[in-house]
Amino acid sequence: MRFEKIIAITAPAVVAALFVVGSARPQDDHPFDPNWPKIHDSDLGRWGQKTGLSKSTLKELLRAAGREGSYDYDIQNLDPRSLKKRGQVLLSTYEFGTGHCMTVYAIDTRMAYYEKVWEAAGAGVSNFCTESVLGAATASVGPQGTIVVKLPVWNGEVPKGPENSELLVVVYVWAGKTYQLGTQRKFSHYKWNGTDWEARP
Repeated sequence: MRFEKIIAITAPAVVAALFVVGSARPQDDHPFDPNWPKIHDSDLGRWGQKTGLSKSTLKELLRAAGREGSYDYDIQNLDPRSLKKRGQVLLSTYEFGTGHCMTVYAIDTRMAYYEKVWEAAGAGVSNFCTESVLGAATASVGPQGTIVVKLPVWNGEVPKGPENSELLVVVYVWAGKTYQLGTQRKFSHYKWNGTDWEARP
């Protein structure tokens, strides 16, 4: 897979505190925390208010994504509108932990029993995990109903931090029955705009 690196003068500082505790992904060896169900329920309430979806609908979306019965994650994004013409909902989750790993789903909601039509936790050799010093990955719907994943990655220089990072932007395109990997690009110049990462050539 070919990467296109967009050169810029500097990479802006990224404030790690933009990402609250709980907007990260857990590791498999983390013991169960009795607070997780309460945190998970609070997260569902927040997304219910934001999207207007009922708690039962939210739970059905999570069931379709294979997350039924687990509590060790937060929702990163839930978009019931942008893919509505396809009868789909975009869902992305972070699991608790320090890896800031994200998984992205497209859920078909045209039938009463929702079905997952696509899932991605990485592209090629890269997973959607970042380090807390760089900030977390995001997923959103782009132009023409594409699914866009953005994540800061270390460029290999020292010290490891925002000043030595790039923004990897991965675009998935609809192929009729599922989504396929479209393009991957790296940007040296990017910033957090308050709601998402913004790449600039």
